[in-house]
Amino acid sequence: MWSAIQKSILILVPVLMGCSGPQTPTASDASPRIHLPRSLAQLAQPATNLQDLSPNLVDKTIHVEGEVQQQAPLLDSWLYQVADETASIWIATATPPPAIGASVRIQGVVRYQQIQIASNDISEYYLQEAARTVRNQAEEPEREESASEGTEVGE
Repeated sequence: MWSAIQKSILILVPVLMGCSGPQTPTASDASPRIHLPRSLAQLAQPATNLQDLSPNLVDKTIHVEGEVQQQAPLLDSWLYQVADETASIWIATATPPPAIGASVRIQGVVRYQQIQIASNDISEYYLQEAARTVRNQAEEPEREESASEGTEVGE
């Protein structure tokens, strides 16, 4: 009986260890990889001050933080303006924007739109949204319902 167990162990050990024999740990094995959800990983990146936007950031991914100031619907997308303590920027998104007054953190690609009207240059940076974290949703103002809403007029 004991020899049957020994034979089983001798057969299982190479199978469990693999055919290549013992392996030496590499540098990549020494540092464990931690997978963070995108929203947590986004929070770990430093935010760029909006006043620091420059031509060398165009087409680069940055993170910005601020409060939603305005919203503007487009035909098939949205724009919303976010302001930090230094400046403001428009964010282009395909999804409905956060509420005005919400505190947000945005990951996006810096874009630059050159706009020339007569001799006035009103060119502007904007951000193409890649990810959004709403830190605290602004409270929606209470809507007053009038007595006539939802009632039907009789014949």
